Amino acid sequence: MSQAQSADSGGLVPKYQNYQRQKCFIAYTKQTEWAEDLLSACEEVVSKPEFNLELDYVGKRFTPDDVTLREKALELIANARYGIYDLSYWWDDQEGKWKMPGNVFIELGIAIALNRPTLLLRHANNQELELPECLKGLKNKILEFSGFYSLKKALNKNLQQWISQYPEKSWWNRYCFLGGRVCKYRETYPQKKGKKTKNNLSCYIFDSTDVDRYDFRCVIEEVLERYSLVKFTYLDALSLTEGYDFLLCTYCQNARSTPFAIYRITPNTSPGTLITLGISIALENQFENAIPKIIMVENSQDIPSLLLGYDFVEARSDNDKRSNLLQAIPEVIQKIRKNTWKATPLPFEVISLPDSDYSEPNLSNKDDEISQLRSQLADNPEVNKALDLIEQNKGDLKVTAEILAHQSGYQVHPKSNLWNSLVDKCRQAIYQAIYEGEFPETVEAVVTLLTLLTNFTGLPVGILVPIAIYILKQGIPNYCELPVSKNPVSMEKA
Repeated sequence: MSQAQSADSGGLVPKYQNYQRQKCFIAYTKQTEWAEDLLSACEEVVSKPEFNLELDYVGKRFTPDDVTLREKALELIANARYGIYDLSYWWDDQEGKWKMPGNVFIELGIAIALNRPTLLLRHANNQELELPECLKGLKNKILEFSGFYSLKKALNKNLQQWISQYPEKSWWNRYCFLGGRVCKYRETYPQKKGKKTKNNLSCYIFDSTDVDRYDFRCVIEEVLERYSLVKFTYLDALSLTEGYDFLLCTYCQNARSTPFAIYRITPNTSPGTLITLGISIALENQFENAIPKIIMVENSQDIPSLLLGYDFVEARSDNDKRSNLLQAIPEVIQKIRKNTWKATPLPFEVISLPDSDYSEPNLSNKDDEISQLRSQLADNPEVNKALDLIEQNKGDLKVTAEILAHQSGYQVHPKSNLWNSLVDKCRQAIYQAIYEGEFPETVEAVVTLLTLLTNFTGLPVGILVPIAIYILKQGIPNYCELPVSKNPVSMEKA
């Protein structure tokens, strides 16, 4: 890669270029009784020829004199071709309670922000514990293991071949790997486009479920109400963003668009708080600009080691918390107002065009073209039905797709544009196929594209016939640069 290309990486350094062997990052808690089995199973699997990766983690080569633990974690996560994250809580015999893998959640947040491929794990002894709220939407994506052999079996079955795409291509890509979709928020940053703070200044408060939660919130509200421009929201008030599948998407969106936040760190801090902190940490580095944050603690021993180096507001009594906040809030507001950072063009790969409708989806020479399509496609009843309908509708692909969708029992939101939404869904499928290395080098035949779209969208092949024809008429490069429609489809079988 040229120096010019590397300069487009913002504050992220593509150190993988100097690796003798590409890496797989693993985030785990060394105090767990299964830590040794975890490392051994992962090492054995990722070193296989089909992966050929070196297992790496923060503590493996960390020297405090070089960089902070947080900086080392960010470097490894950003440059690894894959990441494995053990989200398991662990039982502390000395304290007689379950402990949260705080550093792992922060590392997962970093991976989400930097769009790194992830594999999520959870030990079987966590079955008695309820999955954290922010992870419930990902339940089907979390692999359970009980020891060395069950983990090795799960990894062999589920670990994808590592992505040949350079890591920085994912750093700057609008396709979100975890969300499985193109996301406009991927290039959003709190101070982007010189946002002014003369009007409202939004703030999110990430607190814990401690017994004094009510008192803590009273202190927060008493202080923030003195600043009329500050409008605050609590983490537990956030709901799933319309059109998105995971609550973590909502947390990520807010981390990317909120000028500052208040985090309370205690043993009862929610995983969502730490994941969001990780997202914020990664964004600061990626966009080379600090996101002001107030981190409040009662006991410095509760601080995850990855957060060491930040300034904390350490206070136990409500009076001390109030006094410290009264001092900290004006300083944060002043920092935001003085922020002179200006957004520069970033090399996001998927280019958005101005909002507009897609070009008219029609077959021009319909008789000849449909005859050619019949010769290409196999004798599939659904495919033939779709081609017949295209012919009946005089080559109108849009009308045909909508009729087939309704006949198949699929419904969309009344405000959604069904055709645009279907086209978007297929485009996201193509991005996912490219990302996973499943997209063929050339796609010239409708049958090839239909097979791929069927596998990656789960839609009936009949509905996909007019979409596939439209895509090939547009050409894959042009089609992949079309804008995402404003009302993403939400289809459910009637």
